[in-house]
Amino acid sequence: MVIAAVAFFLVKTKPEPKAELKETVPVTVAVKSVETRDIQPTRVVSGRLRAATKLGLHFEVNGRVKSRLAEPGEQIKAGEVLLALEEGDYQDMVIDAQAQLDQERAAIERDRRLLTIAERNTQLQAGEVKRLERLSSSSLAAQSLLDDSKKLLLQLNAEQENLDYSVNNAKSRMALRQSALRRAKRNEQRTRLVAPFDSVINSVDANVGDFVTTAQVVIEVLEQGLFDLAIEVDGDTASALSLQQTVPVSINGRIDNGTIVALQSDPDSETFTHAVRIRVSDERLLPGTLAIAELPLVPQENVMMVPVTAILQEEGAAYVFRVVDNRLERVRIEVGSRDGNDQVVSGAITNLDALVSRDVAALSDGQVITLVQ
Repeated sequence: MVIAAVAFFLVKTKPEPKAELKETVPVTVAVKSVETRDIQPTRVVSGRLRAATKLGLHFEVNGRVKSRLAEPGEQIKAGEVLLALEEGDYQDMVIDAQAQLDQERAAIERDRRLLTIAERNTQLQAGEVKRLERLSSSSLAAQSLLDDSKKLLLQLNAEQENLDYSVNNAKSRMALRQSALRRAKRNEQRTRLVAPFDSVINSVDANVGDFVTTAQVVIEVLEQGLFDLAIEVDGDTASALSLQQTVPVSINGRIDNGTIVALQSDPDSETFTHAVRIRVSDERLLPGTLAIAELPLVPQENVMMVPVTAILQEEGAAYVFRVVDNRLERVRIEVGSRDGNDQVVSGAITNLDALVSRDVAALSDGQVITLVQ
């Protein structure tokens, strides 16, 4: 018992071993000095190309399709016939209008001849009335003849007035008939649907035998070789752009020059973005092709630049790690435009500072470091 008690006492009163402090191993980091330079920042945006001009064609007269002369994908020239209607009724309208014009012309020539005769008859009858007026005072028979002559003179005057009216309005009547003939000829020509400009057929929605109306779009054409890239940009980007400005556009690995043809000045009330259209001319392209535009922003002078990989984003704030006496000092910064692999920054740093240039996610303030040799 005594031996057991002594052993227990010795165990309980044994001093604790001293903890050994292990030396912290420094982290090896790469550093880079803050640069100060002038930059031309850009904003990269992408979208799908669409035809600059897409036009739905329809007939200007109703009728039944007689021939279909175009198919989707065909390249066509301005004035080329694409669809044709049965034109018989419209040709008859031309013949009818021509016949009415010829009849009107003949009637006018007749009325001119009749007017000359009527004027002569009126003059003769007026003379007869004067002769009978001289005789009427001495004879009752002469008085009766005078009355009949006056009635005939009135009739001749009325006939002359009608013919005079007809001849005086001949020009207007001819204009109406000529107008009707021209309209009939235009309608006959409208039975053929032609291409308004050099283009590519996108769709044809009428077949031979179909009855089509003026309200029906039967062919859709796309202007050949002209495309628009429609994008949305923020206010800072929009303020740096201008109409007719040339910007580089990357399409299928090729760089083309695009021209800004539309720039919305008042932003969308919901997204607060500005609509921009960039026109690209290239007959090798097709609608729907992916295009990437690089938009130049406002040039910046004498700005501080650090590598994008040097910035730590944490809880909505940006930080960099400055090296001071082989220890890290975490410094909060404000981030601006990006220029390639570098970022514009501002804050409590200078171009004399050496910053950790990469792999900053696992670093902490005050950490001991060594530099990459």
